Amino acid sequence: MQISWGVPLFGFLLIAANIALAAIRPFVSPTVMGIQLFIGGMTTILIAVLDLINPVGISEFERAFLFVAGCINCTVGYYMVLSEIQKRGA
Repeated sequence: MQISWGVPLFGFLLIAANIALAAIRPFVSPTVMGIQLFIGGMTTILIAVLDLINPVGISEFERAFLFVAGCINCTVGYYMVLSEIQKRGA
């Protein structure tokens, strides 16, 4: 089953918007932004893994890009929350 080229493009734009939102809204606490990035990253990784199980037309490059982008989002989100917790505890 083939999917429209717009589906991966929409996913990429959603990821980019998530990162941009976290970058341009400094008045929101880092904990909220970190949780947002972590959840977005986990969703992105889930999409890439589900496509491995049941291929729907995402190319290998796009699948790898989704997986790497999800890992980066999760890592950045985790450390944003961790640093905020350490700041509040100190």
